[in-house]
Amino acid sequence: MMQDIFYVPARFAGFPLFGVGIVLAVWCVLGGAWLVHRTVRDGWRSPDVHGSIMTFAVVAAVIIFLGRMTFDRSGIERGIPIRGYGLFLLLGIVSGVALAAYRGSKRGISPEVIQNLAVWMVVPGIIGARLFFVLQKWPEFHRDSWRLTLVEILRLTEGGLVVFGALIGAVVGFVCFCRRYTIPPLPLADVIAPSLLVGLACGRLGCLMNGCCYGGLCSYPWAITFPEFSNAAQDYSPVYGNQLYYGVFDGVKLTTNDSKIAVESIESTGPAAAAGLRLGDVISTINGVPASTLEVARELLFRVANGAQRTVELQDGRTLQWTVPLPPRSRPVHPTQIYSTVNAVLLLLFLLALEPLVNRDGVLIATALTLKAITRSLLEVIRDDEASVGATGLTISQIVGLGILLFAVGIWFRIAQQPPSRTRQIPVTPQRSPPVGP
Repeated sequence: MMQDIFYVPARFAGFPLFGVGIVLAVWCVLGGAWLVHRTVRDGWRSPDVHGSIMTFAVVAAVIIFLGRMTFDRSGIERGIPIRGYGLFLLLGIVSGVALAAYRGSKRGISPEVIQNLAVWMVVPGIIGARLFFVLQKWPEFHRDSWRLTLVEILRLTEGGLVVFGALIGAVVGFVCFCRRYTIPPLPLADVIAPSLLVGLACGRLGCLMNGCCYGGLCSYPWAITFPEFSNAAQDYSPVYGNQLYYGVFDGVKLTTNDSKIAVESIESTGPAAAAGLRLGDVISTINGVPASTLEVARELLFRVANGAQRTVELQDGRTLQWTVPLPPRSRPVHPTQIYSTVNAVLLLLFLLALEPLVNRDGVLIATALTLKAITRSLLEVIRDDEASVGATGLTISQIVGLGILLFAVGIWFRIAQQPPSRTRQIPVTPQRSPPVGP
C-alpha cells in the first residue's frame, strides 16, 4: 500500500501552479493554438474539432479543480498529492485508449476518433463511479455545508470509484457518442471491449495501492495486511479502520437485538472473550456511557486510544474490563484487488482468443459484460467493504451486477436476431454533419 508517492509543489516563484495559475495559462496558450490549427485544417463543423474542444475544456476544468486539491483536510497548502491510485488509474486509461486505437485502426477508425470517444466515456465514467461510491458511503462525505460536502466528493485523488458506476457512466457516454456521430454501436463496442478490461486491471492495482476494495479475513498464505495509517495526515487505512470499527482486534462483533446492543459473535481467543464476554450478552453501558445505538457502541468500545481499558456493564449486572494493544498492521485479509486484476487479465485473454471465432457484431462486448457481472458478484462474497442492502442479503454491487447481466442478455438477444456477419470496416463519418469544406 502506498497512497502518497510524492507531492507536486503548489507554487512556483510565488505563483500558483494549479487552479487559475501557471499550468492553466500554459494550457490555454498551447491548447488554444492546437484548436486553431485543427479548425483551420479540418473546418469548424468537423467532429474531430468538436471532440478537441471537449478535450480542451475537460483538461482546463481538471487544472482548475486541482487548485483546490493543493490543500489538505486541515486547510494547509501541501501541494498536489501524486497517489498510487491515481497513477494506476491514469495508466489504465492511457493503456486502454492505446489498445483501442490500435484495434480500431485495423477496422478503418482513425486514432482521433478513438481519442474523442475516450473523452465521451471517461468523463461520465468517472462521474458515475464517484456518484456510485458517494451514494454507498454518504455519511462519510456529508458536511455542515454544501461547499464542504462538494469538496469531499471531489477528492478523487484519495480513491473512491466504483467499477459498476464507471461502467454505467461509460455506457451512457458511449451511446451518446454513437448517436451523435451515427456510428453502429455493436462493432465499435467490440473494438473497445478489451480496453475496458485493461483499464480495470490497472485500476484494481490502484485500489491495492490505496487500500480500498479490500477482502475479508483470510488465513491463506497469500493473505496481505495493511498499515495502521495510510498517509502523512495519519488517517486510518481503509482496512485497518474497518477492522478497528467493527471490533476485529477485540474479537467481538456487535448487533442490535430488540433495540438493544448485543454480542453477535465472539472469538474464543480474543481479549473480550478472555474477559468473560459471551455470545448473546446485552451491553448496557460502555465506559460509563449508555450504549444507545450500534454506531455509538462501536465508537465507545472500539475507537479508543491504543491500550485503553474497556469497561462494559452488561444487562445481567456483570461488569467486564479488558484492554487491547492495537497492532501496527491489520489482520490478514484476502487480496481481492489482486484477484480482480487477475480476473480482468484472464477475461482479456479470453476475449482476444475468442475474437477470431466470432461471426457476429457485439459478441465480444456481450461476453465481457456477462462474465464481468458474474465474476464480480462472486467476488463480493469475500469482499468486506460493502454491507448488504436491506433484507436482500446482496450488496449494492451484486444488485447492479444483476442489472448489467440483464443488459448483457438484451445484447445477446439483439445479436441472435442478426444474420451471421461482422462489420470489417466501421463507418465513422457522421451523417448528421454537412460535408467539410466547400
